[in-house]
Amino acid sequence: MSHKRNQQIPGGGESLDQLSERCVSCLYKIVEKHRGERVILVSHGGTIRELYRHASPVPLRGKIHNTSVTVVLVSGDTGRCIVKMCGDVSHLEATGVLENAFGGDKSSA
Repeated sequence: MSHKRNQQIPGGGESLDQLSERCVSCLYKIVEKHRGERVILVSHGGTIRELYRHASPVPLRGKIHNTSVTVVLVSGDTGRCIVKMCGDVSHLEATGVLENAFGGDKSSA
């Protein structure tokens, strides 16, 4: 994987910069449409990673696990984002966290 955020992806894929722009733009459209409301979004780790990158000056370390919970507060007035929680998996304490999709053994991936 390229670490260049502006690296174009063959076949019409988007660069990380383009992904980030799309994610942040969508977030603010949702904020505008639901001003003053509590909204739950369900997303892939890449989207969460880009929104975290936008909202926090601290680099994200580690993996975003499947079904983890991230909480971002967005001011409807200023648009300022605050990450309150990122990648929390405490709700999985009884079952554990899968390191990979499809049961973690990579045989189905």
